[in-house]
Amino acid sequence: MKKKTATSDKKASAADSKVVKTLGVLLADTYALMGQIHTAHWNVEGRDFFSLHKAFEEHYQEVFGAVDEIAERIRGLGAYAPGGLRILADLSSIKELAIGEKTSAAYVKHIIACHETVVASALAARDTASDNEDKETEDFVISRIQFHQKALWMLGAYAKNL
Repeated sequence: MKKKTATSDKKASAADSKVVKTLGVLLADTYALMGQIHTAHWNVEGRDFFSLHKAFEEHYQEVFGAVDEIAERIRGLGAYAPGGLRILADLSSIKELAIGEKTSAAYVKHIIACHETVVASALAARDTASDNEDKETEDFVISRIQFHQKALWMLGAYAKNL
């Protein structure tokens, strides 16, 4: 019979915690956002190709770094980070843009909608961390919210001319 320790109890409760669950959704939505930005980067065409291709590349690289940070925060809380395309897709509420000929406006508007979904997930994670007195996670998620709000502002400013 395996003896329970304080560490194993902590890990078991961490895996079931509300904070970890909301971080898992944030991770999945952030990963889906990265995929959608990458798709836009590959497929954008037209007069805005060069500027958007470069902007999308910079953007998905930043979001990729965030994916790693969110997963590491989950691990730091003693839980396992969800992974795998199907598992992350099932956790995410981001809708994929159908592949095919799209205008640059369609890509930008879709990425805006994806960022809005990530902000909603991040707000839920922030509030859950606050409710559970996890100030470190709350602070971490606030920085993610700030990034996405800035991205929304910038993409929104660009979309005004489309």
